[in-house]
Amino acid sequence: MKDNPNVTYNEDLHLGVSLRSFRAEKLSAFVHSLLSFDGNAAALYNEIKDRYPIVLTRDMAKARKWLHEKVRGTERTGILVTKESARFKPLAVHILPSGDENAVHWFLEDKADTRSSNYLEDAATEIQVQGLELDYTCLLWDADMRYDNGKWRFYKFNGQTKWVEQTPTTESRQELIKYMLNAYRVLLTRARSGMVICVPEGNGNKTSTGFWEDSTRLPEYYDGTYQYLKGLGIVEIERSLHMASVQDKLQQLFQIVEQLETEYAEYNRKFTIDGHLIGSIGEVLVAEAFDLKLKDTGTPMIDAVTKDGTNRTVQIKATQIDRVSFSSKHENEDVPDQVIVISIDKTGNWKVEFNGPGKLIYENLGKPQKNGQSQISLTKLRRLMDDVPKD
Repeated sequence: MKDNPNVTYNEDLHLGVSLRSFRAEKLSAFVHSLLSFDGNAAALYNEIKDRYPIVLTRDMAKARKWLHEKVRGTERTGILVTKESARFKPLAVHILPSGDENAVHWFLEDKADTRSSNYLEDAATEIQVQGLELDYTCLLWDADMRYDNGKWRFYKFNGQTKWVEQTPTTESRQELIKYMLNAYRVLLTRARSGMVICVPEGNGNKTSTGFWEDSTRLPEYYDGTYQYLKGLGIVEIERSLHMASVQDKLQQLFQIVEQLETEYAEYNRKFTIDGHLIGSIGEVLVAEAFDLKLKDTGTPMIDAVTKDGTNRTVQIKATQIDRVSFSSKHENEDVPDQVIVISIDKTGNWKVEFNGPGKLIYENLGKPQKNGQSQISLTKLRRLMDDVPKD
């Protein structure tokens, strides 16, 4: 091509940003990290979640509701499953029959047509959506690929009563496992604007005679996968709704502040949201975002603890300016395990400035002030974040 005189090269025409994922350039990197366990998935999720929402649930009704609330106008949504998925009929989900005509209806009919993807009844597989996209998707994660102690385990349903594990004992099995992993890679990258991942709860009920009601959908087939995804920080739908509610009220507060400053501009006074109010707002936002349990107010230096069983102590700080204050009166044993600092702008939007070991913060505080507080700038906090391990 380079030797062809009819071909002209122009670097300005290079597409440096993926058109597939215009709201999340790092989506592919996140998906790769999620599937390969390379330790970067949580950090990558935090980078893309505000522009490209990814939420988690165990309830298909909630997944459908989330999708319906997201789409606007002619935007399209749909349910996706792998070819090896087998046990979704109890969730009122059926696999889209093969054939071009069915695919055409699924992708093109409007939301009033039961054959449309928007109707959220028929699910398409990786084969049917390869190279194609929807605006918002629900990936319904079955028991064909399960997280177990830091690795994936692969299963095929025998069509009757049980799942059969696929181990890489032969070349054909190795190729099958590669295909099954790549199927999830394809499905996790089909949405232009956002997705919900639904990992069912399964069926843990027994009959009166002591047998499983459905031994093909036991909770243990799904629980490991759900906990792994949740551990990456992917927000559950329920917490996502709570966070949105807090965000809305916060924006209303800032609008009131702006109105007061405008109305009483002649007095040259600022109606700043500070002190206990901004601190409490920050604690609620962070507790919702990171699934923390808030402590009683007044607990020195400790605002929350983790819910993952480790009971790590967490201090939460929120600010509207370019710095934040910490107590300079402390002993080393009082330093919290973790410190999370967020900044909140005048529109009510917020972002994490620091999330790391408390010791790192308290070793880098400025000189104590007369009030017993030491300050540290957000610029310095961002530099300290470079020293925080990504896992």
